[in-house]
Amino acid sequence: MRFSKMALVASSGSLLFATACANVPADGPSTGAIASAANEGSVRIEPLTMAAAATWTHPFARPEIGAGGVSSRPLANRIEVGDRLNVAVYEALDEGVFATSGQRGSQFTDVLVEPDGAIRLPYAGAIPAAGRSADEVRQAIINNVRRFTVRPDATVMVASRNMGSVSVGGAVRTPGRWIVGQDVVTVLDAISMAGAPLEAPHGSTVIVRTANGTTTTSLAQIAFGPSTRLTGDTEIVVAATPARFQALGSVRMPGSKDITTAGLNLLDALSSVGGLDGARANPRGVFVFRKAAPDDADQRPLVYQLNMGDAGAFAIATAFPVLPNDTIYVTEAPVAQWTKILAAIQGTISVGASAATVDRLVRN
Repeated sequence: MRFSKMALVASSGSLLFATACANVPADGPSTGAIASAANEGSVRIEPLTMAAAATWTHPFARPEIGAGGVSSRPLANRIEVGDRLNVAVYEALDEGVFATSGQRGSQFTDVLVEPDGAIRLPYAGAIPAAGRSADEVRQAIINNVRRFTVRPDATVMVASRNMGSVSVGGAVRTPGRWIVGQDVVTVLDAISMAGAPLEAPHGSTVIVRTANGTTTTSLAQIAFGPSTRLTGDTEIVVAATPARFQALGSVRMPGSKDITTAGLNLLDALSSVGGLDGARANPRGVFVFRKAAPDDADQRPLVYQLNMGDAGAFAIATAFPVLPNDTIYVTEAPVAQWTKILAAIQGTISVGASAATVDRLVRN
């Protein structure tokens, strides 16, 4: 049975087209393929809206410090365990409970703030002192002795501090050990004395060890959060843990990028990679792939889809934080796929050569 030239040409063209389609290179899944993955249940796709953006906060903007012997209280002249106080208690009686040698009061020197945070005085009993100011301790003493005397008063002064020492090591320029005191009061002071970290705050993890335990947090949280005061002997290790996101697909400069600023948002992240590739990108196919939050009952990866063709998309992208290990992926526009198919066909065989080949086959 003989085929007509037209039928054979059509068959050859179909074969070339199918071969070209099968071999078209791609940077990743299409918008449809991502939707199919969601339908199969392997990921969750959500439209990126203002409401969705509001559910996430950049971790560097949420200080959560305060365990392991490091205080997250704002700096003040606070009394700590191991400090020694000079206390005087006065009363309005010549022969009161605190009267000594004709004096209407008693002096108590070098009173230790004990491991439980309290000082102990006659009649006053145990007075919580650690974490309080001298004036707060004074008022507590007055309140406790009021039932034993008339119009009591008191003075409280810090005689000496439990200085302790702090050692700083790891990814810092000049590791060493310093005495906690006037120049080294906070965790940030100690790291500064060590010549600053080798990585930016967002790429540094700080491990603080004391007798009370260990705290691990990012340097960015320490730098932008409440002052974290050292208490007693402390060991600080700074670990370089660069925070990065990935940008793939139809962006101008795909690759892995460091997060170097606090509160990086999606619009900033896209700008840092040159934005969408105007010749290839599908503005409706901007996706952010993200691991589920640890406390999320559904641990499937989250995929947020943003339509950059919508005028409101820029405001949403500004409100949406980019987190470490996020992947931003931009799919190709359909016209870009067609361009690749045509290029693949032309690369396989030219139109003129294919016609000549088919003609020879028919003649033979």
